[in-house]
Amino acid sequence: MQKLIYITILASLVFIAGCSGSQYDLDDPAAVVKGEEITVGDVLFVYNADDDELPGAVDAYVTEYLIMQEAQNMGIDVSEEVEMHGQFLGGYPSEDVDTDQANQIRQFAESRAELFDMEPETFLEEYTRKRAEVSAYSNAFFEEHVDFEELDADEDIEEVDATIQQMINDLYEEYEDEIDVHIE
Repeated sequence: MQKLIYITILASLVFIAGCSGSQYDLDDPAAVVKGEEITVGDVLFVYNADDDELPGAVDAYVTEYLIMQEAQNMGIDVSEEVEMHGQFLGGYPSEDVDTDQANQIRQFAESRAELFDMEPETFLEEYTRKRAEVSAYSNAFFEEHVDFEELDADEDIEEVDATIQQMINDLYEEYEDEIDVHIE
């Protein structure tokens, strides 16, 4: 009887794990860009994507990676901006703060931290730093190529969007031999 209970419990755990998990492990390669492996975990750290959404998240991650690399190759340094951004956003909200925003931040950090076996505070700090870094490099990269000060937002926004998309397409084309996406 005890053996039957163990088998039932084991079968239930395997079923639950199979139903609730992803077909990918965090260590699975998602892409290789310019010789650097990007894992599923790297992508899921910054994008909350299920298996169906993962290919789009991988593409977005590769785009951000290419832009960051180009900005770094141009000698752009965003360390001060990243630090300022982190200070502006603050950290993990304390439990005595009971606002919708604080609760949403805690819920987000707790759910994502669990996936990466991290403390929510640590996850949120690293997540915020990574997103600030990507944003700062992207802004700096595009500001080097587009004069945003001279734009009339209503008239030129489509032209700017087209210019930015062309720059991204050019990056992909330039490095197409150095991009190998594994999840499509």
